[in-house]
Amino acid sequence: MRRASYVVAVFAKFGFASVLHSVGLDRFLQRRDKPGEKADAATAGLEIPVRLRLALEEIGATAIKVGQVLSMRPDLLPPDYIHELRKLQEEVPPFPYEQVQQILEQELGAPFEELFAEFDPEPLGSASLSQVHAARLLTGQKVAVKVQRPEVAQLIETDLAVMRWAARQASKYSQWAREQKLTDWANEIARILRHELDFTREAKNAQRMRENLADEPRALVPRVFEEYTTRRVLTSQLVTGADINQEDQLRELDIDRHEVARAFAQIMLRQTIADGFFHADPHGGNLKITPDGRIAFFDFGHMGTAGPQLRNSIAQGINALLNGDTDEIVAIITNVGMIGEQTDLRMLRLDIDKQVSEYWGASAGQMAMAEIIENLLGQLLRHNIHMPPAWISLLRAITITEGVCLQLDPDFDFQEVAAEAAREMMLERLRPTNILKSLGQLGHELNQYALRLPRQLSQLLLRIQVTGLKVQLELEEADRPLRKLDTMVNRLAFSIIVAAMIIASAMLLSSEQALAALGYPATAVLTAIGTIMGLWLLYSILRSGRL
Repeated sequence: MRRASYVVAVFAKFGFASVLHSVGLDRFLQRRDKPGEKADAATAGLEIPVRLRLALEEIGATAIKVGQVLSMRPDLLPPDYIHELRKLQEEVPPFPYEQVQQILEQELGAPFEELFAEFDPEPLGSASLSQVHAARLLTGQKVAVKVQRPEVAQLIETDLAVMRWAARQASKYSQWAREQKLTDWANEIARILRHELDFTREAKNAQRMRENLADEPRALVPRVFEEYTTRRVLTSQLVTGADINQEDQLRELDIDRHEVARAFAQIMLRQTIADGFFHADPHGGNLKITPDGRIAFFDFGHMGTAGPQLRNSIAQGINALLNGDTDEIVAIITNVGMIGEQTDLRMLRLDIDKQVSEYWGASAGQMAMAEIIENLLGQLLRHNIHMPPAWISLLRAITITEGVCLQLDPDFDFQEVAAEAAREMMLERLRPTNILKSLGQLGHELNQYALRLPRQLSQLLLRIQVTGLKVQLELEEADRPLRKLDTMVNRLAFSIIVAAMIIASAMLLSSEQALAALGYPATAVLTAIGTIMGLWLLYSILRSGRL
């Protein structure tokens, strides 16, 4: 609860006290932080998304990770929030080399000198969850050793508990929180962060991706050394090359940057559209270009998976976008997404049609696909349509891929490569073997429905015959006024009891016979109890802010 109070106070400091009040979390604030107070003078003039980013950075590692996860969901937040949250930085100093040695000996079960022939005490990189060191095994192989920070798992578990608790509290008080299924998103974020803390899972992801791309000579996935890998330690092949974010390093390589960009686009589109197992965060920091021109992938803690139906919808969606087919885009959205109660499909179609017309009119081919996709996802947010997280991850991986390709080659035509990959996917579905397979699945499903339908109808008719037809109406939020009334009645009854005790105490104190019979101490105790109860009632009313 102390951690929860600290987190709430930080948000209030950055000007979010009124938001906390609206979701019922303001009771954890000090009086000076109550709604109506502005943010600190240093942040008062900043835009709301900027203040949100600064608040997350001040809270620490878990909040930064949560913000980074939210930055991957343009269907949940407006574009200005998404762009700002992508700036979240993890400026974390490395932890001492002595602790690195201690963790490695504990996790790998051997003295340090029996594990490595060489080990660089200076880390190659340091982040909020771990840091990476270069080393050489006793067998002579050069490796990168990723070591989890001490006690970071406990800290994150505490923060995740605070986050889930806050989501539950907000859902009690806020209609918006319930509509957005805030508790579900809190659980999803908790799942993602826990996966990132388990390095054995990351090792399995790397191995699976390595197997999927085994026939792709332009890709490199570092080999994982399982005997040197645990939940807190990950040892993999050390790969050297140029950082995509460092222009001077790229210039030193004798490579055709256009061909490298094309190779990267094709590899990522293969993962997302064909394989269904893909790197969900393929930004420049997780990539290197080797001296021989291969693309090396790193950091496999956040991978995406998608079944055939979602992959087909992505391929169809890319074709529809490139052809400006509004009807097909709307059909895909309504088939894949979860439509909200307030969604107006007619207005949705008009808005998407307007957006598509702008893109594929005078500006056709001049706008990046990432911008087109993000604006369309913004329309889904505006119309209260929720898409599956895997579908959003697919689209985000594609848009990040385009950004990396343009970073390598500013004149690269990503739309052409995406259209080619989508067409291949569609042609693959039209092969006779795949058509027969689809027809077989459809026939099996229809057969199952036909077998179940008579029995289900018979059970329904029998239930109606025995119990009759009952219609149950459920009014949303009908119990909230009753809960408020119940609270009011309880307070009124409590007030009457307190008043009765105080009046009785006053009467007893004024009566010499009562004082003689009961004694002064007993009467004083009764008076004190009534006074304390009255003060407590007054305090609770003042604290609720509804005096």
